[in-house]
Amino acid sequence: MLQFRRIQFQYLISTNRFAEALALSQSDGERAGRAWAFYRLGCYRSASALVREPRSGREALALGVSLAASGQNDAGVELLRKARANGLLKGRQLAAATEAIAAYSLETAAEFVDAGAPVSSGLRIALLLAQGRRDEALAAAKAAIDRGNGAREPDLFLLFANAMPQDGTQLDLANAYLSSHGLSPVALIDQAKPMSASNLASRVAAGSVRGPLVTVTMPAYNTGARIGRSIESLLAQTYRDIEVVVVDDASTDDTVAVVRELAGRDPRVRLIVRDGNGGPYAARNMALANARGMFVTCQDSDDWAHPEKIARQVKPLLKDKGLFFTLSNWARVDDHGHFYARQVYPLTRLNPASPLFRREEALAQAGYYEDVRTGADSEYIARLKLVFGWRGWKRLRQPLSFGAHRPGSLMTDAGTGIARGGVNLERLDYWEEWSARHISRFAKR
Repeated sequence: MLQFRRIQFQYLISTNRFAEALALSQSDGERAGRAWAFYRLGCYRSASALVREPRSGREALALGVSLAASGQNDAGVELLRKARANGLLKGRQLAAATEAIAAYSLETAAEFVDAGAPVSSGLRIALLLAQGRRDEALAAAKAAIDRGNGAREPDLFLLFANAMPQDGTQLDLANAYLSSHGLSPVALIDQAKPMSASNLASRVAAGSVRGPLVTVTMPAYNTGARIGRSIESLLAQTYRDIEVVVVDDASTDDTVAVVRELAGRDPRVRLIVRDGNGGPYAARNMALANARGMFVTCQDSDDWAHPEKIARQVKPLLKDKGLFFTLSNWARVDDHGHFYARQVYPLTRLNPASPLFRREEALAQAGYYEDVRTGADSEYIARLKLVFGWRGWKRLRQPLSFGAHRPGSLMTDAGTGIARGGVNLERLDYWEEWSARHISRFAKR
């Protein structure tokens, strides 16, 4: 029986079902595997508590990065350097460690690259840019694209854009990036301004795809200068049958006036105004409670949806009734046309606000978002996966949104976000707490 459980544990690890694996095993004999599972789940404190002297490259990767990610940066860097020097950390695991530690120590990541870590062209270029070596990055990005690597590594186009002077070529490179993902090109609203999430427009006809109603929930607080473009990106979707439910969280600027003007022009926009500020997830839950669609997704009030976003995320759900939700990627961009990821590379990452799910089933079986200050997006995605199983969801790899990277947003605010090289202890504590709850729920099955 014990041998069977160990085989099952290893199978779950090999298929990336880490919470299930942890629920299955509490054995000290599987500490290394459990540390790896905790690391992959983002439970960095739990991972670093299990292993202190790594015996393999995978253990060194999990422990070193987990230490850095939980605020023990020097200890994590020292462990990774030691593991590389003694040959424990090499090959693909060294490449993975280089990419992961870049968010906490650019110097260490660059050191590993110089020592021969077999990393992608994109990571090399991203590190050059992060170190301020723009000319070298520009030459390397151009050479990689000239070799035809952009089709395999579309982020190269965004890195090239970051390395270029602000001369109007950013949009062309962004469209090359979209094209590499099979997506239609976009345009600038104001040609005199850089590309940003507030300066983009669709270049394809709106409303050409019909289907069941999709509700897009949008919590809003003091985003009057940005929310109009965000809503317009939804109204310009190729998927016609949507409603946008905006919940204003007691804004003190002109957010409400902007939304009311849009609602007057298009009945697909609905506005709910809260009397007092309750936080983004309370606002999102209010929008979710008022949703009418068969499907529901979310968009932050400063982000921009590619015109194909809703159609692409709905299509798998219409085709397969065994699927309950889809996810998609995004790239974040600031108001100067610079693409950004806290983790340095890749720039294309999972959009935490992207779940598009069957409303009745999700509310009945998973419920609403947790009402916390930060991190409830990730918890809800994990809860949906827990409830509907690994066969019940699909992640689309296309970047179907451009997120606004700006000061004061939920992702950059000192109290709720995480800066590059930094650690948000509140977010980390919450992540560990909800992960433990989910693992316990698996264990009771």
